[in-house]
Amino acid sequence: MKQPKQALLMSNEAAASNPGNFRANVVRYAICFPLWTTVFFSGCIFFLFMALTMHPAAIIGAVPFGLLGLLYFWLIHEHFVHGCVNPGVVVSRGRQLIAVLTDLTTGYGFHPAVKVIYHPLYLMSGVEAEVGTRLATVAVYRGNSDSTHWDNFYPIAANCVTGDQQVINRLMNSLKPQDWRQLQQALEQVPRPFEPGLYLLDPTPLLSERS
Repeated sequence: MKQPKQALLMSNEAAASNPGNFRANVVRYAICFPLWTTVFFSGCIFFLFMALTMHPAAIIGAVPFGLLGLLYFWLIHEHFVHGCVNPGVVVSRGRQLIAVLTDLTTGYGFHPAVKVIYHPLYLMSGVEAEVGTRLATVAVYRGNSDSTHWDNFYPIAANCVTGDQQVINRLMNSLKPQDWRQLQQALEQVPRPFEPGLYLLDPTPLLSERS
């Protein structure tokens, strides 16, 4: 697998140890996460309608929405090319929650964390999402790369952005058995019932799976 080229809009200060390196299907992404797509699309349509029915100059108002939409979807593209693959699992079907484990380290020590987030389980491709269903996710990280660890990470399940089963299988196969065991151990430190949020973990119980 070729390594992805440098990102244009994302920071290149740190490279993912296991990059997603695949092209996201923006239509599938928009179906699963429609908010900002709806905002940008509606803004363009509104000003185009105004330009056609009231004043041609109103078309200028559509330009920012169009540019922001292009910028937004390019960031989504770079998320899945340059982001890091992490193990995830469905923890609540009714509330549509998944939990994802990562190491927030910037290269100094071990800083495990679990992120519990909403995901549209009923719209994902290639999987019947039940509690315990494993998912390959791709995450980008935010914070200061000069610190010992990142402040936060933002995972998205690959099933929300591609229907290509070969891609999903490749991502799943890139995760090792100890990654899944470590995720299960990590979930023991997350309070019940599961609530969305970032949970910084005690690394000691997880160290055995890293050896």
